[in-house]
Amino acid sequence: MIELEDKEWTVYVCQGSKCKKKKENFLKPFAKALKKEGLKGFVRIQKTQCNDQCKCAPVISVEPERKWYGKADEELARRLIGKIKDSLERKPDGRA
Repeated sequence: MIELEDKEWTVYVCQGSKCKKKKENFLKPFAKALKKEGLKGFVRIQKTQCNDQCKCAPVISVEPERKWYGKADEELARRLIGKIKDSLERKPDGRA
């Protein structure tokens, strides 16, 4: 057995056909901002199969927030980056 590293945050990104077509709206800006802010080690981006919410594409879910977002865009990416940074600043080592 291998124990995998736990991440503080997980962002589940739908990869259904409609969501995948709109990845420019959220996924690319979010991944770019994670790298720029040095947060890649604290966030796991997990791609999922279709979540059957196609009218709201692109759709994401965020843990530990336990929230779903539809029509995810660059503005949401910026807000999540801010929330992640704030949560890590409250912890001395950036970990739970």
